[in-house]
Amino acid sequence: SWLGGDAEGSWRQLGVIVPLLAVAISFMVMSNRLAYCTEQEGLCTTTACSCADPAHHLRELRTPEGRECWHCVAICPSQVGSLHETNSSDAASCYPGNCECADPTQERVRAEGSSLDSPCWRCVTPSPVVSLQGPEDPAESCLIRAPRSRLLAASASRAGSGSGGAGVAGPAAAGSGTAGPLVSPPGEPLLRLALTAEDVALPNASCAAFVREGLALREKNTSLCLSWNSLGAIWGLGKCASAGTSEADYQSFDWVDMPENGSKNASTQGFCLTSAKADSFGGAACQNVRHHVCATEAGVCTPRDCECEEKHWIKHELPLRDTGASCWSCAAPVIPYCSTQPGTCTATACECEDPTHEKITSNTTEMPLRTCWSCRPPGGRAAF
Repeated sequence: SWLGGDAEGSWRQLGVIVPLLAVAISFMVMSNRLAYCTEQEGLCTTTACSCADPAHHLRELRTPEGRECWHCVAICPSQVGSLHETNSSDAASCYPGNCECADPTQERVRAEGSSLDSPCWRCVTPSPVVSLQGPEDPAESCLIRAPRSRLLAASASRAGSGSGGAGVAGPAAAGSGTAGPLVSPPGEPLLRLALTAEDVALPNASCAAFVREGLALREKNTSLCLSWNSLGAIWGLGKCASAGTSEADYQSFDWVDMPENGSKNASTQGFCLTSAKADSFGGAACQNVRHHVCATEAGVCTPRDCECEEKHWIKHELPLRDTGASCWSCAAPVIPYCSTQPGTCTATACECEDPTHEKITSNTTEMPLRTCWSCRPPGGRAAF
């Protein structure tokens, strides 16, 4: 037999061959098995991989060098309605880890009750963000913070309704001229808003953007709310009041269709002081929606016509995967860094990467001559 000649030597050979076969088989099995993609935020796997958790979403990304890579991420629970239309059953659902919204029209928010150290996330539909203008004002006008806009004593409120280059928002006060100080209403604005064209405002000033929160309109990126001062007929910004308080009466607005030539048009939607309080405050105080403001948060878009909050920002279109409808977002323009290499310059608009460097303007050497820029240390030799 095969083992008969030298049984001991043959067994010795099998003792070597069997482990090698086991290693080879294990290697083939492992090589045919897909690796698991990373789930760590900010990282991706550059080899073919799959998600360890079938419920996770496999995202195809690219490294800064342009290589394909993959990342697995959980999908946050989605809440029906906006953050300020919370349903108790929806609010209880959140994901205690890194997750993303499946719907790009929603944004990820931290659930109430979760801490910064152990956040629990869910997705909500962002409240509308709008720019406002007076019903009778030109299309290019909008509400902008007025120069030196902090209001003075209450007795100055009536005087503040006068007109000027950048007129105070609101109709002229119908005061009786009675001498003596005026009693300041609880909702007196802390900051005055003016109606003026964006192009004639102060440098770097832009139309104020407001987020709809319940019945209030909060200025985006601040904790101040749009307020109506009935004594001075002034629009302004005040500390956001709690619902049900007397201060909230001056900050509560109904979303209405503003009539235009006897008809109602979506383009003339606006906000008016809540009807229950309008008569006691001397009639309705209204502002038209000038336009909706596009989302600026990463991965979030606005599924309606909108404009960028900042005039110099770039508007991007993102077709929705399910419907193909357009969705919009805005981002700051990406400005390249100017060259710092000797003999070279950058022929497109650029900035110095090192803020201590000075920017040098020169021309290219090849025709046609073009303006170009380079950066150098202060007092150093120009790169070009």
